Amino acid sequence: MTEICIWGLFGHFDYKLDIKDEKITILTGPNGFGKSTIIRCIHAVAHSDLGFFFGLVFEKIEIKKDNLLKLVISGGKDSIIFNNKSLSRKYIRFLLHGTRPLQDINMSERKELNECIK
Repeated sequence: MTEICIWGLFGHFDYKLDIKDEKITILTGPNGFGKSTIIRCIHAVAHSDLGFFFGLVFEKIEIKKDNLLKLVISGGKDSIIFNNKSLSRKYIRFLLHGTRPLQDINMSERKELNECIK
């Protein structure tokens, strides 16, 4: 991951954070502006925890690696949009934890999602 952009965090804030090659990035700002939440977003992506984004108020998050758009997540209460595909909570739970939702799931989609996140 070389860049994360977040629009509409908490319904107010837009951020662009460049992740430097030096392996150290300093994030500063006033209390309540989303510093910890940005770190949690990075952690959620790194650990394939898309369920984290259901509880977060945001418009869109873009993750880039080597200046190439790698991942786009748009917010929603009951589903999120992941790289132009709407995913429900049950679907994500199945993809990431192997619990089977009520409807049948295509296993190739699980592999595709996991490859996108890596």
